[in-house]
Amino acid sequence: MFEDGLAAARDVGNQVLVAAAVESFAVLAANQKQGERALRLAAGAARLRETIGAPLAPSAKLFLERALEPVRQASSVEQAAALWADGQAMSNEHLVSYALTVTSPLLL
Repeated sequence: MFEDGLAAARDVGNQVLVAAAVESFAVLAANQKQGERALRLAAGAARLRETIGAPLAPSAKLFLERALEPVRQASSVEQAAALWADGQAMSNEHLVSYALTVTSPLLL
């Protein structure tokens, strides 16, 4: 379901929906204890939102931050910063491809 939404948003060029879908993948990854993936995805989505001038709504930002908090607590500051930098450095194409690469069964 999320995969189809992300692919459709990419195909029509709706970058706001791409960012939202990637953020959903970040939350799923965090919930599945895939912390590195979650941070990279969240960082890539944040970079995309910054690039297109579409900030995350405060309530959605709070939801995302709550999902990422255990990941950040389990990581060193340096590790979290490096993962965030990795995600921010991803091109839009790489970000979508990375989000669509399933590393374990997603519970959708």
